[in-house]
Amino acid sequence: MAKEGTYGRVSFPTSELLKLVFLNIRKRFSRSLLTMLSVLLAIAFMTVILTLGTVNRVAQGTEFAAYQFWLIFVALLVAGLGVFNSLLISVAERYREIATIKTLGAADRHVLLLYLIESVIIGVIGGGFGVLVGLGVGVWLLSAYGRAAEIGMVAPTEYLYIMGQGLLYAAILSLFATAYPSYHASKMSPAEAFRVEV
Repeated sequence: MAKEGTYGRVSFPTSELLKLVFLNIRKRFSRSLLTMLSVLLAIAFMTVILTLGTVNRVAQGTEFAAYQFWLIFVALLVAGLGVFNSLLISVAERYREIATIKTLGAADRHVLLLYLIESVIIGVIGGGFGVLVGLGVGVWLLSAYGRAAEIGMVAPTEYLYIMGQGLLYAAILSLFATAYPSYHASKMSPAEAFRVEV
């Protein structure tokens, strides 16, 4: 069997991979949007809880309650299952496309990278909006309950830390949710992929 980089395999530059990823996101925009919304809601919920917890800790000296961690965990788990389902169906719809690019010489790792990068981009976009929505809702809740002055007591670096956490968890959530569908798709032979009916 020929090794990658020898006869029978094509090189797949990163720029072409990214073009293909953005083309796939654009072609399947409604499915990508649903996946982004799943991530957005989970990260927004997490950000609200972290924001309120941080303000309470700084302003009132109360510690983060254990049940808040469980709320965040359940929200991320539910979102992860939604993202997994969406990406599993997305990969299944593209079996013939996978067969075509593998027939043209793409390696398993190219197919794997294609779906992993696509899911991380979708997750980070959803997470970015989720962080903004979560911070906005957190600030609104604090203001609605007459605690607007406490918002300024928290250092801006803590808010940036919460935003960074949200983006990191969004990327990790997307990676974990797409790991199995991507791996399965990358290991399919072109003949097997052409036979699959969705």
